[in-house]
Amino acid sequence: MQQNIEFERCIDFLVRMIDKYGEEVLRELEEEQSLGTFHI
Repeated sequence: MQQNIEFERCIDFLVRMIDKYGEEVLRELEEEQSLGTFHI
């Protein structure tokens, strides 16, 4: 049960970070790809 609570908190945190920074990160990745500086 404790693991489920901790897992849910982790997921909530990740969702908030994606909501907050997701568009900015995507914009930066697209910029790097267009410049040819992004490597997987």
